[in-house]
Amino acid sequence: MLSYTELPKSEYRCEDIEVSIGGKYNINPCRTRVSAVPYNRVWPGMQRCDDQTEEAYFFSYTADEPAEIEVKFSKVFETAVVRPLSKGIIAEASGKVIKFTIPGAGHYVLETDDFHNALHIFVNSPMNQPDGKTLVFKNGVHHIGVMQLESNQKVFIEDGAVIYGGFTAIDKENICIYGGGIIDGSYESRCSDTRTNPNMHYAKSCFDMDVTEDMSVLEKTLYDEKMLSGALRFYNCRNVEVCGPVIRDTCTYGMIAAACTNVCVNNLKLVGMWKYNTDGIDIFNSRNVVIKNCFIRTFDDSIVLKGIKGWDSRNMENVFVKNCVVWCDWGRSLELGAETNADLYENIVFSDCDLIHGTHVMLDIQNTGRACIKNVTFENIRCEYNKNQLPSLYQHDLNLNYPNMDKTNTQQPKLMFISNSYDGDRFGGDIEKGSVSSITFNDIYVIADSEVKMPISEFIGVDEAHRLDGIAVKNVYFNGKRLESISDANITFNEFCELKFV
Repeated sequence: MLSYTELPKSEYRCEDIEVSIGGKYNINPCRTRVSAVPYNRVWPGMQRCDDQTEEAYFFSYTADEPAEIEVKFSKVFETAVVRPLSKGIIAEASGKVIKFTIPGAGHYVLETDDFHNALHIFVNSPMNQPDGKTLVFKNGVHHIGVMQLESNQKVFIEDGAVIYGGFTAIDKENICIYGGGIIDGSYESRCSDTRTNPNMHYAKSCFDMDVTEDMSVLEKTLYDEKMLSGALRFYNCRNVEVCGPVIRDTCTYGMIAAACTNVCVNNLKLVGMWKYNTDGIDIFNSRNVVIKNCFIRTFDDSIVLKGIKGWDSRNMENVFVKNCVVWCDWGRSLELGAETNADLYENIVFSDCDLIHGTHVMLDIQNTGRACIKNVTFENIRCEYNKNQLPSLYQHDLNLNYPNMDKTNTQQPKLMFISNSYDGDRFGGDIEKGSVSSITFNDIYVIADSEVKMPISEFIGVDEAHRLDGIAVKNVYFNGKRLESISDANITFNEFCELKFV
């Protein structure tokens, strides 16, 4: 089956792009804004300038079968590529028209000439309709502000529904948010005294107690510290499921699960995240978490496991991230840290993911707190590197625009990075230093343009008492060739790292 639901007429569409889906639906994709350049700084009290952003486009449909996609552009282009490259989708271009076949459910990006003004394609699997106990948002526009969810509550967002607002749950259980509609976070504006998370380094000690012990303390702290609500917030919740929606244009992290148990995030899509500190999915001090089949494009870190003060009586345990497509416009793609305020991070697996664009680091562990981080695996990860990569720059002066860069001035993201160097003051964290051990990178594939060399990886222990122990790197490939040595893999490490390369 193949189906498409038109969005409300108030949604901005790109009239310069026409898309045919399976010869059955003819549409103009939605317009959104994304980051155009990797130019960032600590929050300056106002939002990013528009000239650091650009238009991008997206559409969603539902299918359990292949569909031919035909895209007609008004502009002339020379090259076309469909990512992830691992899907092997061939784009056939003729004049201003591109044709290709999408094999089925999943997430894809069409780029012409380079990564700018990309077209994002979200293909959903068929989903059952809700039962009578579900709150249903039907096709249309809904302005809800921040909706507080109760235990045993289900929310269904129909295809074609657009919600301006967000959902929050505090100390609740058995919550489900599902459906293929859009949750738009642009209802919320960030100002100089609001917070993206409790321990932003300019707001130290927001949480100087264990807020999870008393829910009234938690609610008051969230209010007093002016915590932004984003699209999805779950605090101290049990049995949470999110399946299907698109999150668009928040001024803070798209989703936070803090001190939660039993969380499943499936087929969540994030796009239009261009503002300062727009992380994707941030998990704080939680256990039994699954993130799967998601698409994450963010200006800041994409999928991040953080240990945050106030929740740090809870550990980070049993977290599984699999079959996700990630585009990181600044920061880290798959990350532990940098905040690691917890006793333990253990049993964490990232697997079968496509990282189609990155900036600083693709696979990252930064232990800036006291955590004992162990038994972490990155496996079957495909990392794409392209010749059009722009250098990431810090904006020291708000009056200076991102400089024009020629194509030879590239700065590729690091592939793998581990450090347990202490930086607790910056991240509102612990005094004591943590440890890192039993970390495995297995079947790591670099897929690079011919102009791009093997990216670097770094493993840095802080001192003899805080080493990186049991770091194993197995089966690293560069454009299909298995690399035979540490030097071939372009890995550097210091005397405080125990590294085994196979």
